[in-house]
Amino acid sequence: MQKYNFSAGPSVLPKPVVEKIKSELTSYNGTGYSIMELSHRGHDYIEVHNKTKQLVRDLLDVPENFEILFLQGGATGQFSAVPLNILSLYCKAGYVDSGQWAKKAIKEYLIYSDNIEIKESLDNYKSFPPSKDWGFSKNLDYIHVTHNETINGIEMFEDPRLSMPLIADMSSNIFSRSIDFNSFDLVYAGAQKNFGPAGLTLVIINKKLITDRPKASSIMNYKKICENDSMLNTPPTFSVYVASLVLGWIKSLGGVSTMEKNAQEKSALLYDYIDSTNFYKNSIESNSRSRMNVPFNILNDSLNNTFLSEASDNGLFELKGHRSVGGFRASIYNAMPVEGVKVLISFMKDFERKYG
Repeated sequence: MQKYNFSAGPSVLPKPVVEKIKSELTSYNGTGYSIMELSHRGHDYIEVHNKTKQLVRDLLDVPENFEILFLQGGATGQFSAVPLNILSLYCKAGYVDSGQWAKKAIKEYLIYSDNIEIKESLDNYKSFPPSKDWGFSKNLDYIHVTHNETINGIEMFEDPRLSMPLIADMSSNIFSRSIDFNSFDLVYAGAQKNFGPAGLTLVIINKKLITDRPKASSIMNYKKICENDSMLNTPPTFSVYVASLVLGWIKSLGGVSTMEKNAQEKSALLYDYIDSTNFYKNSIESNSRSRMNVPFNILNDSLNNTFLSEASDNGLFELKGHRSVGGFRASIYNAMPVEGVKVLISFMKDFERKYG
């Protein structure tokens, strides 16, 4: 039986990548050692490091006036790093509250400053607030958005042009769509959704935002990290290596444009089926529905445990919704093939016929 992993993260990796890791695990590049055992200052790792940076730049068409950093601490670490590095002239920022991850970013910001403007959701996170409605003042150091909310299943689909820096947490949708670097000045993302394993954090930052920040600890100081090519401390070498393989896999399939086309196809199949039934429901506004994370409910919630049990018996795993919202969630990141979504829909149809 073919099994499909719909986990919200760490998520499924492409099968060719897993096979490549397996073949090189005990001896990378003929060295006789795993990549995990090789010095981060040695030729073999430096080659991987530089290759991965170049793949990021090529796949996302990152302009030369942006630095690419490999860090640790996940997106959660960047919740602190961003205000520590970017707050300066006005010592005030604006945050779009689009869901639970946005709330976590706001909570961390408030450790450093209580000078903040927040655009709150008016519909209980059923849609992404459009930029025309944000209403932020002009005297802000930056505006922060969580580009895709994995829990609520809403995604931002506009690229606004603002008069101040726009910063985005793209942990759950990076490499699934293009990024307009005329709109965004800093993008950060944990790897464990779309381009690698847990342990690696990607930061893409406009050089104009990199300044000397003596109050930021070295490990969170963008300037010092840039000066040390992301090797201020030992980088997560294995995670960077796996990311290089995943990004290479994306490139071999046609790049980010192919991933975007696949994401549109997979999500449309699932949403269209859910909308066609009176058995399942997704309550997100159609123009904000995430292509990465599809939450849904069975109207008769007494069937929830039965659904999860029978899904598992049919090789469909990690479909339980986040504990804060309940129901179900299918995460369909880049490595989830369209066949997996079709198998899920087939199971959902059979389940509806059986219990509807």
